[in-house]
Amino acid sequence: MVITSVYKPPSTPFSWPHITNPVNKPNIITGDFNSHNTHGDRNLVITYRPRKRRRTVSKSVGESTKSKKIESLISKPASKPAPSPAPTPGPLCQFCRTSEDNEVDLGPIHQKDGVTVHYYCMLLSSGLVQTTRPSDKKSLLGFTMADIEKELRRGKRLGATIGCCISHCRKAFHLSCGRKNGTMHQFFDTYSSFCAEHWSHPGLDKVTRLEKGISKICLICRMSVGKSTANEIVCPPCCKGTYFHHSCMQRYALSAGVHFFKCPLCNATKDFQKAMLLYGLYIPDRDASWEKEPNAFQELLERPVECNASLCGCPNGTKFTARSGNFKLLTCHYCGSYSSHRACAGISPKAQLLICPDCGGT
Repeated sequence: MVITSVYKPPSTPFSWPHITNPVNKPNIITGDFNSHNTHGDRNLVITYRPRKRRRTVSKSVGESTKSKKIESLISKPASKPAPSPAPTPGPLCQFCRTSEDNEVDLGPIHQKDGVTVHYYCMLLSSGLVQTTRPSDKKSLLGFTMADIEKELRRGKRLGATIGCCISHCRKAFHLSCGRKNGTMHQFFDTYSSFCAEHWSHPGLDKVTRLEKGISKICLICRMSVGKSTANEIVCPPCCKGTYFHHSCMQRYALSAGVHFFKCPLCNATKDFQKAMLLYGLYIPDRDASWEKEPNAFQELLERPVECNASLCGCPNGTKFTARSGNFKLLTCHYCGSYSSHRACAGISPKAQLLICPDCGGT
């Protein structure tokens, strides 16, 4: 209700003027609102008009539910995703004190009787010598457990077990630390190690490389060697002007072994392997990895069982073979991967040897 006016009427009778719109016609209440009035007539008039109600559109159930969900999401803080579990570290090498599993730079990790070491860390330790055969079950690859524990105690006392082989140099370092700071380690003869100051690159002028850089690429991975340090570059003596990454050549040596490791460009073996040993490559005395795969050459034992001639004239089909005569299948004497009937190959019915076209036959 909206009160439009309150007034006290005169003693004369009250009349409302003519209103054309009946909707907006006000309602009038007259009465005696003064409790102290001594007169019998009405002394107060209140005029009011009904309040207009606003039209409200009722929301559907789906919209109201959706709005409640949005409000709840806004009011509540976003939940943080659960943190991913940290990767469990591998076994810790007790020589270099790292758990890095890097067979190229540190060698495989071996464990025995509570001792965990990298293979290269044992080979390069200054006070550790192989006294037994690597196949001895009581030792760890030829190193007795007593000698390993003694060398570990010496490493704890001195800080590291690998030192520069130059007599007046007192630098000692872990293998993992030395690799990152330009040291060189050789895996032959006395297994010498050199710090970055006392090792000179056999085929590369270090000063020239640092000043001018090298715009060459590694011929194995096809990546530039310009930003590599001196101990990360290999230059074969048989192919002048070619460069390889040390890690690329080391992977090749681990895969090929001493019997198949040769220059990738000219196939030189003897001089190439000697130079690679000077560059600090470890060449394992074992067969190539592809030779040790099970059934790697199984297809070489298979023999063709049908005539491979372009036009087979056997009436019984290409897979037919007779005991003798023109339609007996013969296999190539040299490669063994080609077979043909005597008549299809154009040789004598009594011929015992077949030479395929790829091997120089007709």
